[in-house]
Amino acid sequence: MQTINEISSILNNHTQDIAKIIDFTSNSTCYSPFSLLHVLSILTKCANYNDDAIIELVTQLKLNFTQILNIFRQLSSESSIQLASNVFISDIASISPDFEQSMKRLFNTAPEKLNSVEQVNKWCAKQTNGKIAEIVDSIMGVEALLVSAIHFKTAWAYEFDPKRTMTKQFNSFTSHSSVQMMQMTRRLDYAQTLSAQIIRLPYKDSTLSALIILPNSTSKSDFVSSLCVSNLQPVYTISNVNFELPKFKISSTINLVGTLKRLHVSHIFNKVNCSENLQKELKISEIIQKTVIETNERGTEAATVSVVKMMKGASREEAKRVICDRPFYFAVCGQQGVIFVTSVVE
Repeated sequence: MQTINEISSILNNHTQDIAKIIDFTSNSTCYSPFSLLHVLSILTKCANYNDDAIIELVTQLKLNFTQILNIFRQLSSESSIQLASNVFISDIASISPDFEQSMKRLFNTAPEKLNSVEQVNKWCAKQTNGKIAEIVDSIMGVEALLVSAIHFKTAWAYEFDPKRTMTKQFNSFTSHSSVQMMQMTRRLDYAQTLSAQIIRLPYKDSTLSALIILPNSTSKSDFVSSLCVSNLQPVYTISNVNFELPKFKISSTINLVGTLKRLHVSHIFNKVNCSENLQKELKISEIIQKTVIETNERGTEAATVSVVKMMKGASREEAKRVICDRPFYFAVCGQQGVIFVTSVVE
């Protein structure tokens, strides 16, 4: 059994790697490392044990299935967080009994027949308290949808006083805006590293807490590099802090295909051998994650859904580009050969 530090290092190292790829600077962007790793763990159980694509996935992401399940079980014990997973399959009759039992035992879910877009979106809305009401807009050609959903809502252990909230200026990388700034003065867990100031705000009756990383520098490059393991796992001291935090509500949708390819995961987008469990070879066409986070004086509510969309295994040929924006030839031909030909040069 891994220690808490060993388990947390999995997600923190992954977050550090992702920060170098996902653009967190152009817009406020939400991302859930656990939701992605969780849904990819479901994928490993859909595929054959020795499939090359899954071996690559596990190796490149250092994906330890046992560790992910341990995180899942620990988070499931939190009253403030609800975790759910599902597998929607177009040909439900084709799945193996062993796979069905495995999903029930490991992920507490029974695979469902994939019937409609509304079916999937309704399930996601229910699991996220209505925060994410739509995650897919088409199931045309889809053989399987693997879904991970998380909902979190709880109060601060130390709530902000609404009477102290006031309008103040927020300075982004390129402009200024007015925000509702919450304020608090009290003893808190505080850390100062080489690159940032860090505050840990505990939630009420929870082992979870909010981590606020405020980079010392205002440059984009330093902002990106400050989301690192040393700042995610700092050494705190209890200090008296004048703390100001803006109220915010942020939502974002990320297609993680390009992200995974930059992490050297590519084979799953060509072929995943699921012949033992789903009786077919599939390929992943999309990995979508939608996340919402809202924070105010009382606490935080957040939700995320990650979906792996799987199609038939034959890889779709990339469309060739033929753009006639320079001189070209035009010919009329029959079985006998060329009947007319012209050049088009102007």
